[in-house]
Amino acid sequence: MKGRESKFSSEQMLRLAIVKCVEKEPYRTTIIRVTDSDFLRNFCRFGMDELPNLTFFCKALKCIKPETMKAMNAVLLKYGNEKDLVSGKSLRLGSTVCESTIHYPTDVHLLWDGYRVLARLMSRAKKADWRLI
Repeated sequence: MKGRESKFSSEQMLRLAIVKCVEKEPYRTTIIRVTDSDFLRNFCRFGMDELPNLTFFCKALKCIKPETMKAMNAVLLKYGNEKDLVSGKSLRLGSTVCESTIHYPTDVHLLWDGYRVLARLMSRAKKADWRLI
């Protein structure tokens, strides 16, 4: 079975995907960075040729099957272990940020917060030793 004809090779798409992952950029920013960088253009084997547009790049990456990605990841992990590039001592985690309203302090609010903290500390001190009244 033959796929759609394209002027871009699989190697170019894979190298472009590597740039996307290493730079941790979205598709659009990746295309812009590679367009503007001679080093990245040469790494991706585009030279002075035209780069794929955003839509084509996105669709090309979606064509890679999960099994293929797992196999590529296994090869890269094995290489990293053999060359001592992966230690396993650190772990990267993602997080989620929730939007909330922020109350910016004003002079009156800062004074009130200071008063509350002092009152709390004084009541704790009084409970700790009655002579501190």
